[in-house]
Amino acid sequence: MESRERLRILVVGCRRGAAFMDVASEDPGLELAGLVDINPERLAETARRFGLDSSRSFASLEEAFQRVEADILIVASPTALHFRHTMQGLGVGMHVLCEKPLTMSRAEAYAMRDEASKQRRHLNVVQNARYAPQWLKCRELVASGLIGEVAHLEMTFRRWRLPGGLHHAVLFNHGVHHIDIVRSVLDVEPAWVRAVEWDPPWPREEGSRGEGFGRFVTLTGQATNGCMVSYHASYGETGRTSSPLGDMRIVGSKGVLEAGGYSDFDPKVWHYRLAKPTGQDVEERIPVAPVSFREYDRAVVNNLVRAIRAGRPSETDIEGHLKTLEWLFQAQDDIDRNKKQAT
Repeated sequence: MESRERLRILVVGCRRGAAFMDVASEDPGLELAGLVDINPERLAETARRFGLDSSRSFASLEEAFQRVEADILIVASPTALHFRHTMQGLGVGMHVLCEKPLTMSRAEAYAMRDEASKQRRHLNVVQNARYAPQWLKCRELVASGLIGEVAHLEMTFRRWRLPGGLHHAVLFNHGVHHIDIVRSVLDVEPAWVRAVEWDPPWPREEGSRGEGFGRFVTLTGQATNGCMVSYHASYGETGRTSSPLGDMRIVGSKGVLEAGGYSDFDPKVWHYRLAKPTGQDVEERIPVAPVSFREYDRAVVNNLVRAIRAGRPSETDIEGHLKTLEWLFQAQDDIDRNKKQAT
């Protein structure tokens, strides 16, 4: 499979999957083998857009496996189907790129890892936000020692958005990106994590007061290197909301980095160099080139393709993603434990 000149891609879930089909259609080393979607209108429309005939359009993965051969399965279906579709793809010997959140279950996450290992196949996760230019620049500057030893990282995210029926809505939808960004920038693992999650008292969805979705979350954790991490996010705020990928502040012994902005046209990184022990600083804006959101998806696809061809892991593979998920699972455990104690 890995020796093929072009790797064949099968996509399940046309709505989000279309972005990955865009990436694949522009890469001479990739070939669209087929697509799967339960919505016949969406399936037909997406097939026409990418020049695929009905022989490569399917209503189920089972049918697709019988009719076409592919090397990579891109799982862009709803979160509740990620485990089943990923395990199916691995089970027939395909490499898998799964949209985030991979799963909201620790048991499922490790079962997927074990199946990938058993089948000797790559399992990667769409942690594309880590490739925003401001985070890449922060990672570079922290590693260079510019701000010295890091004592604290603060990440904030404030938007207005309905939870869409997803429990732990912020934590596992945007939070999985934000915590992965933290890991990417600092290269740290959790020693312990505490979290609280709540919902606003006002109605937000028809027939529901929004209870149990977790539209607000605050997480505090300590990394194994002693650095403290603070994270606050919500889907219930208007006014001065945060940047789409969040705003970050990193405090070190020699100064501070702040980052945010709109990555596709105005990413921002500020450096505040500690000039005197009494706290005066020197402010500097560090130039960062904007990058299209499409390039984030291209980065995760290319990571997987390079890993397959080279026979080595990549930075967005399942082993790395489990380290991101461990922050979320510890937070989820703490939230669930506190709710049980309250009742």
